[in-house]
Amino acid sequence: MIALAHPRAARASPPTPVLYEVAPVVESGQLTSLAVKLTFEADESGVTTLRLPDGYGSGRDFWKNVRDLEVSGARVVDTSEPGLRKLQARGGRRIAVRYRIVSPLSGEPRIEDASTYQPVIRPRWFYAVGSALFALPYARDDAPARFVWNGGRIGMPAASDLQADRGEFGSLSGAITLRDVRNSALVGGWDLSIIRSGVVRVASIGAFRFDMAEAAQLSERIVTAQTAFWGDRPRPFLITIVPHHASSPLSTSWQGTGRSGGFATRLTPNVELRDLTFFFAHENFHRWNSSALGGQGSDGRPGFWFSEGFTDFFALRLMVRSGVMSPHDFADVWNGMLAAYAASPARTLPNGEIAARFWTDPHAKRMAYQRGALLAALWDWKIRRERGGALSLDDLLRAQRRAVAARDPSDQTPAFVLFPKIAAAHDVDLTADIARYLDRGEPIELPADVFGPCATVQWREQPDYDRGWDVAATSRAGGVVTGLREGSPAWRAGLRNGMRLLERIAGRPEDSSVEAAVRARAGDGTEQIYRFKPEGRGRVSLQHMTLTDLGAGPRCREPGAGF
Repeated sequence: MIALAHPRAARASPPTPVLYEVAPVVESGQLTSLAVKLTFEADESGVTTLRLPDGYGSGRDFWKNVRDLEVSGARVVDTSEPGLRKLQARGGRRIAVRYRIVSPLSGEPRIEDASTYQPVIRPRWFYAVGSALFALPYARDDAPARFVWNGGRIGMPAASDLQADRGEFGSLSGAITLRDVRNSALVGGWDLSIIRSGVVRVASIGAFRFDMAEAAQLSERIVTAQTAFWGDRPRPFLITIVPHHASSPLSTSWQGTGRSGGFATRLTPNVELRDLTFFFAHENFHRWNSSALGGQGSDGRPGFWFSEGFTDFFALRLMVRSGVMSPHDFADVWNGMLAAYAASPARTLPNGEIAARFWTDPHAKRMAYQRGALLAALWDWKIRRERGGALSLDDLLRAQRRAVAARDPSDQTPAFVLFPKIAAAHDVDLTADIARYLDRGEPIELPADVFGPCATVQWREQPDYDRGWDVAATSRAGGVVTGLREGSPAWRAGLRNGMRLLERIAGRPEDSSVEAAVRARAGDGTEQIYRFKPEGRGRVSLQHMTLTDLGAGPRCREPGAGF
């Protein structure tokens, strides 16, 4: 008799997940750092390379925030790179690495700190993205991982998209990988609030002007609409919200980044719910653009016009189609974008220059978004026009997603490089436009009927945008009006040097056609709202969208109609 092996005996053992454990370090009742422990098996080669937290956004060298690094189960070999450790151990042996993460930021986090993505650790709360927090065994992106938060012993909750969805918080409902760990977010503290609406959870720190439950409901509507666009099934989703502060009370800022199972945001406390619709829609669309469309490549900056600008375009399109955003709000956001584009000193910079300056020049950074959104609108118009409405930009993006899902894993063509190839496969040639508007940086002009019969885009001339005071000096003075020009609209409205600005009530940056309103306090303590048109002495030509009689009708929000 021939003995047959039991089928289970032939199966290879599944790889042991890399275990990450994080705990708060509290001294004298205040949170001072985060203790991280990771346990994993050594590489079969006998040498495992460990990459310490490296960087994200404009932040670099996050390994400088690591303290008290200890390794057991392996011998540490020095390397010439301070962010790497070589660990010598027999293949398969368990290695444990322990360290603490501290924050280099002092005081409350500021707008200026947001793009560096440094970890924030305050006495009662903390926030960090995965690449600022976790060390990673090198070249194991697809290896399984597991995450545990150990703050329960002191009653400190936390929320991360690495946690399994058990109806409390978390987002990833299946197995997680080291890629998810790097692209995760973790927020926690004694003041953490977690609110759920359907598949969406909002984990927040601090007080804002909007109701967090309404923000969760808004997020669910956005997630539902965008998931339907791609034909996907809704899955658990986590949004983290933490505060950052501005030197000027007139500044309103929101900043976010897509994560493995959600997105992480930082807002100034004066952000209102109406500000969040476009912002949340943009961040949520990053779930597909650009990871599911091909990724950003080793350096995403040359393709930010696609990953950021196309995301802006589709965030607006899908919000107005689904009814989350009204046509009037849709036009208002577009007009703000068109005004900012016309006034930008980076408007004619070639894409290579935009990419080089992206993290250091705010005008170049915004130009990537503006130029990409305008190109998306222009190309969608061209495609619909040339193909009689039988094809649109929607179809090309869905086709690109299918192509990426079916391609060989070794093909790492970035999304922005792949897109023109997908277009060409559908008989749409974008070569000349890419050379003209991206490579050479020529200004983009939208056709009058770019948004179909529901709106018209026309040129107009208006005064350039000028608040009337020295913005930089006023900010340095802590919001005290400095350098106010006598005779300016703000001066005629009653503002004077020495008044303290308290709040921005109305207005749109870079658009002098929209009335500005600020609340200010005079030297005698009286407060008043001052309204004026922020008109300068120069003139600027710009494009402006106006809704037609059809603009509010449901036909305008149907796919292929232009919106």
